[in-house]
Amino acid sequence: MPTSTIRSTYNVGGIALGSEVTRTQEGQIGQSHTLDVASDGVQLAFTGIDDITVTLAAAHAAVNGTVDVYWYVDGVLYVHFGATVAIVGQVATLTLGDGDDYVTGEGTLAMNIVNQQDIDIDFDGDLVELMVASCDKVAHIEWKSGAEVSITGTKILAGEAWEWLLNSEYTNALAGEVVTSASISTYDPDNTVTLRIGILHSSE
Repeated sequence: MPTSTIRSTYNVGGIALGSEVTRTQEGQIGQSHTLDVASDGVQLAFTGIDDITVTLAAAHAAVNGTVDVYWYVDGVLYVHFGATVAIVGQVATLTLGDGDDYVTGEGTLAMNIVNQQDIDIDFDGDLVELMVASCDKVAHIEWKSGAEVSITGTKILAGEAWEWLLNSEYTNALAGEVVTSASISTYDPDNTVTLRIGILHSSE
């Protein structure tokens, strides 16, 4: 049966610490995806979450469809996933609808917009033993079930692995759900980057 290991090392308070978790189960999933670069822009107008106008850079790559929207406020990353965008030239009109974080008002807010990339990934959230995802740059995963129904979103910070382990103190956001696909993206407007996902799961 497949075995997965998570090793962590720390240097905090002048002392070195470490941990290692090893789990064995019947099934595993490993995927690696190259992410499209984002398009950077500046918010022009805000009349509510269903009408946000953004001016994109001249050489932007965004197209009409479903996008993830990234922005920072006071050093804190915000991501609204699954927004709808209509683009005319350099002007993008966003309808946020359902999602995660929300823009709250007007201003010259710098935003990065990127069309979601859909991937095929299938597993039962109740059978997961551990999950890990990582990317060199800021990225996002929107987990979906059935006919592209959004379950929840996961932010991946640059160079920092996101992980969940069975019997840890954290809640499994995919409990009770059967994942059949995901939509992924990155904040980075300059480079194509790689998102990696690893999952260990039981069969019953």
